[in-house]
Amino acid sequence: LAVRDRKTALLANLANVSPAAGQRSTVVELGIGTGPNLKLYPEEVRKTAKVIGVEPNTAMNAYARQAAADAGVRNLELVEASGEELPMASGSVDAVVSTLTLCSVSSQEDVLQEIKRVLRPGGLFVFCEHVLSEDDAFLAKQQRSLDWLQEASADGCHVVRRTRRTIEDAGFASVSAEDFSVRGFWLISPHVAGV
Repeated sequence: LAVRDRKTALLANLANVSPAAGQRSTVVELGIGTGPNLKLYPEEVRKTAKVIGVEPNTAMNAYARQAAADAGVRNLELVEASGEELPMASGSVDAVVSTLTLCSVSSQEDVLQEIKRVLRPGGLFVFCEHVLSEDDAFLAKQQRSLDWLQEASADGCHVVRRTRRTIEDAGFASVSAEDFSVRGFWLISPHVAGV
């Protein structure tokens, strides 16, 4: 996994989540897919947290369950839903994880508002997403001209989104993010990650 080290460091932030007194922490992962991030969660989170995987494609569930078992995630719940309509109560979630998911949602703005709604005060939003290149005009031109092909061939994935700006404009109390590039991934090499 090309961004494994960065994702591991980013997901380490989940260890700092403090649930309400007497409660276990609740972590929601948007677009959990086959569950590749689960093994990167801090050990304490894997052992004690309630992990809710939100995934509209139920064909992924068996793979996610196996990944959870392999990673030692003790409490996994899989929910068929989209990020635009999260089936959780307001203020009920300690952390939300989104990696390589906001590229394919119908509305990033709606998903981010849902994340804000379900997070408890002081909750954590952890993200790692590929984005439109902001520092390579030629690559950005390629991304714009081939976005239609990426969308058609990669389950609705877009390579022209300015996700960092959209997250920063969503009204979170704070956003700490960094841009980076994953070599060898051409259209999806520009990324942003943060909390």
